[in-house]
Amino acid sequence: MKGKDEIREAFGEAVQPWTFTGSPKEEVIKAYADYKTEKEQAGHLSESGDKHLVGSIYGGMIFDFEEGNVSRIFLGASAA
Repeated sequence: MKGKDEIREAFGEAVQPWTFTGSPKEEVIKAYADYKTEKEQAGHLSESGDKHLVGSIYGGMIFDFEEGNVSRIFLGASAA
């Protein structure tokens, strides 16, 4: 389900939350196994919870998991 556009004043752009039924972590890792993820980029993510990086922190996807299922997907650059 698509949410309403929300303006994020920190960077002056709109974001739109979407809601989906969560997939199991094993399916996500298998589905994106062919996409290279640099180990040194993914290292800081493991400190902040159960996450899986696909691609790069400069333009990829970050999957968050709760109880073994996807709870959030972030798409875009996450590097500060």
